[in-house]
Parts: sequence; structure tokens; C-alpha cells
Amino acid sequence: MRFHVIMQSAVVRELQRVQSSLPRVQFILPPVQFSDLYEVSWTNWGLLPSLRHMRLDGVRLPTYTMRLPKTLYSLELSLIEPSQRKIQGRKDDHRLSALELLNLVGDIGSIIDLQRLAIDFSDAFHFTFYRPEIDPSRTTILPHLREITLTTQSENLLNAISCAISLPALRRCVLSLHYNSGLVYRGFRGHSIKGSLQSAFRNFIAQLSSSGVHLHTLCLAHRRSASGTTTTSIIACADPIDWTDTYVARHTLSQNANLQMTLTCDIESPATSRERINVVEAFLGAFLSCPAPDSISDALPITSLALSINDDTLSKLICEKVFLGCLPHVDTIACYDGHEEVLVELHARSSSFPDLQMLITPEIGANQEARAALDAILEARENMSHLQVDEAAACILRNVVMRAAN
Repeated sequence: MRFHVIMQSAVVRELQRVQSSLPRVQFILPPVQFSDLYEVSWTNWGLLPSLRHMRLDGVRLPTYTMRLPKTLYSLELSLIEPSQRKIQGRKDDHRLSALELLNLVGDIGSIIDLQRLAIDFSDAFHFTFYRPEIDPSRTTILPHLREITLTTQSENLLNAISCAISLPALRRCVLSLHYNSGLVYRGFRGHSIKGSLQSAFRNFIAQLSSSGVHLHTLCLAHRRSASGTTTTSIIACADPIDWTDTYVARHTLSQNANLQMTLTCDIESPATSRERINVVEAFLGAFLSCPAPDSISDALPITSLALSINDDTLSKLICEKVFLGCLPHVDTIACYDGHEEVLVELHARSSSFPDLQMLITPEIGANQEARAALDAILEARENMSHLQVDEAAACILRNVVMRAAN
């Protein structure tokens, strides 16, 4: 018996009561214990020869192969969540061993025609800082993968995947990293966030570049909600963006972004506010300092830069990093939140951005220092024009980056 017309399959593992009270689960397929549900070799028996898309939710990675079907074009994996571990009576251990990680990469690597991969690691983490030079032969090649999405609470997992998988056809990379107070303590103080992030950023940017994706537009944005949660976004596109056209900018960022990296930080206690800033600084600093100086023009030939940072400390950090020459080819700067700080720093560092031709800002307001800085910049840079957008347009544009990252 074969189901030739079935092209998509979803397997969801979720219990509503304690597993010890559940009977053995039976299928029309061979009997399977619930704990072994993600050994999916039954899809390789010729039962679903046209299967192209698969989603597996609530996965608890085994120490052996899951025998994923070889016919897939897209695969979505979501690891088991803490609440389900408790309901299922599982040990509350969210560490991923090296063996589990290697088996996962090996399983994925066996799907030769895979074009899209999404993994949500839930709260799983990995302590080891992965160094591919130890054993380059372990690198798995996915020759047709065009899009990868990784969601995790561990920067070491981002680094491990970036090192373990070679993606010669990569066109789009979406990374989401989440921190809370406990994870900041475990991750930031115990290990170098910046080192792992720097390695992950460098690897993915290099893989995009080697596949012909050269990033020309860069957007950096930061928001803090009333509850204390912060969202920091880095979005880069190969396509140029007309920042004066709100709708074009929104479409390009949401549909055509080649690189999206989002950090959410749930640290509400005032006592841990410094840790939050440390994490965000490491996140942005790792990205801005990741390319080697001799390859920066090839890896990040950024010509258009958009900034919307509503935190004075971070705005100053960005200015210090960006204005020191890490983005030498920028000819357009659009700045919204934090624009007054940008103007002051741009005036103070007159040698930065020698090719700058367009500066886009909202109304300067009553900040006399920023107004004087803008006048001095316009006088010193005769070939540069300044476009002032009204507050309504500025509000729309400053939120484009944040929406695109969601």
C-alpha cells in the first residue's frame, strides 16, 4: 500500500496528562511506544513516496538516528518544551550531548534534496564551544538548502550548527536567540557569548557570501517593552532599499531579507539590567566585529545603513563600532530612534563614511547639540543631502525592522 498523493506530514507529540497513566500507543503502522515516536523510518518503507514536507513537534532527540525520510524538500523540527517534559515524566535535563547533536546533523545531512530547514531548540543548550578545525571531516554538506531558521536559547548551539553544516546554496538565514535572567547567568557569566556569536555570525555570513549573496543593506534596531523585555534585531539584505518609500522598505525587509538575527531578552529585575545590556552589547558587538579586516568588503559590502536604537548606552556603542570603519562603503544612513546621538557622533568623527551621500532623520526637535551637529555636517559634506521625514513616516519606518524580524 502506497499513498502517492501525500506530500506533507505533521507529527505532534503532546500529552495532556501524566504519561504513566497512558496505555501503550498503537498505530495502523507497527506498534510503537510513545517514547519512540520520533523514529520515523515508517516513512521510508515506500508508504509515502511523494512526501516532501515534514513537521515534527515535541521532539526528544534520541541517541540514535531518527531515520528521516530522504524525499523531503522542507523539514521543521521543534524540540520538547519544559512543560511537556514534566507531563511526560521526563528528566528535566535540557542539555544536548555531543552525540545527540552529531546524530541530528547526520540525520539532516542524509536528506540530499532538502531546501528549507527550521529547528526550534526550545530550552535545550549545549555547553561546548564547537571548533570545526578539530575534525573538519565531520562537516555535513547540504548542497540544495536555500533557507535555514534556528530558534534557541543557547548561543553555542547557533555556533555548533554554523560550524557543522556547509550550505553552498544558502540564500536566507534566520536566527532567533532568547535570554532570561537564569540563562544570562548560565550563558554570559559561564561562557563567552561574544565568542560563540562571533563565530556563528562569521560562518553564516561567509556561507551567504560564498553562494553569491552580498549584503548591501543593514538594519539595526532595539526596543524595550513596558514589561522590561527587549528585542534587538539585525537584518541584512542583498537588495538596496529606498528608505523614503515606506511600503517598498517594508516589503523588502519582510520578504527579501537574506539575514535576520533577533535577540529577545526577558530580564525585568533592575538588579540584572547590567546583564541585559551586556548580552545586547555582545550580540551587536559580535556581529559588527565578526568579519576579518581583509575580507570585510566581500563579506559585508554595506552601502545602506538604518538605525533605530532607543537606548542611549546601546546607541553610543553602535556609533563607536560603526563609525570606527567597520562599514566603509556606506552612502546612505537612515536613523530614527537615537538619531540625535548619531548626528552628534557623526559630527565628532568627521572622517567616518567618506562616501556618505544621503542622511535621513525625523525632526531634530529641541536638542540644540544635535541641531548644531547637523548644520556642521551639512556644511562639511557638500555632496551630502539631508531628508527629514515627518513623524508619521518615521514611526512607520522605525517599526519596519522590528516587524520584519517577527
